Parts: sequence; C-alpha cells; structure tokens
Amino acid sequence: MLFVDNSERVYVTDYTKHRVQRYSPVTGNFTTIAGNGTPGFLDNQLRFPFGIFVDKSDNLWVADTQNHRIMLWRSGASSGELVIGPKSPYLTADGDGLSFPFGLYIDYFGKLYVVDARNNRVQSWNLGHEPATFQCSIAAIS
Repeated sequence: MLFVDNSERVYVTDYTKHRVQRYSPVTGNFTTIAGNGTPGFLDNQLRFPFGIFVDKSDNLWVADTQNHRIMLWRSGASSGELVIGPKSPYLTADGDGLSFPFGLYIDYFGKLYVVDARNNRVQSWNLGHEPATFQCSIAAIS
C-alpha cells in the first residue's frame, strides 16, 4: 500500500521486509519510519504490515496484518503504540478483536475504520478515548 501526505511525501508498506518507508521528493531518499525489518511483536516491530494512514499531525497508523493489531507511530518515534489488538502475540481475535486487519482510514471526526479481513467486516472505533473504544461493525461480507 501507499499513502501520499499533504507535503507530497510518499509512504510505502514494505510488506515482506516488515517495515514502512517514507520517500521524500526533496531529498530523493527513503527512510524507514516504522518497523525494523525483522518480523516480530515488539513495539518497534511489524509482521507483514499492509494498510497505512498518515494523520494531520504526521502520525503514522499501521494495519499490522499478521500481528492482528493497529499500531500508531507518532511523528519521529522509534517505536509504535498499540491502539487496537492483542497485547500478546498468542491471543486470538474474538468479539470485536481483529483478524488480519488489511486497511484503515481515519475520518474528519477522528473515527477509525478498519478492514478486518479474516472476520469479513469493517469496524469503526472512536479514537477520542484511551484506549480506543469499539463503536460497531458497519459492514459484513459473507
């Protein structure tokens, strides 16, 4: 996946290298801004990231697909914060949990939408609370 921010920087998920990179049109360079290239569950690791979104504060949101979680990398941070998902790599999704989140989007009102691929649904989360609170499943695909 890729995302272009308001400064025309291009963000790319490097899926098989377990990282997200940012390309600067000013310097012509790529910089790793999330993940460390090694698959894993630590706060500085991703496991097959796919969907990404950059908010107006330049924070990077990542659908960490095979870790079944959504991670937030604040601008300039060297590790991410768990937003939604298991606190252990061995927990499984149930109820409003995620199973292979594939894409995400944050709307104008700060609501996070997640494509929850293995559960065949799109979920909505309120981000104004710590932690994010589940709102509803807004679509299901059979």
